[in-house]
Amino acid sequence: MEKYEKEKYLKLKVDIFKIAANKRLSEHALIQKLLNKVGSYLGVDRASFNIIEGDYQKCVLEWYVEGIKPSIGFKLPVSLLKYIINKNIYDLTYKKAI
Repeated sequence: MEKYEKEKYLKLKVDIFKIAANKRLSEHALIQKLLNKVGSYLGVDRASFNIIEGDYQKCVLEWYVEGIKPSIGFKLPVSLLKYIINKNIYDLTYKKAI
């Protein structure tokens, strides 16, 4: 990793900790701010926060670049996830984060 990328990554970490330390943010606002920060840092088209509701995964929060169609409320059967999570999608779960 080159020096510029290391500095950019360290700044992202600092920004994430600052956001997380803001006790005035609701859980919803905290997650949205994190999606905004991480999505733009990674240079992806979309970063979303999904929950499992029964047999479905539902998009409840997201950040996306201009021109991308929003997917808030979109539900996908959990049984299909194994077919769409691939090298082009990064699946960050709590277990993977710790």
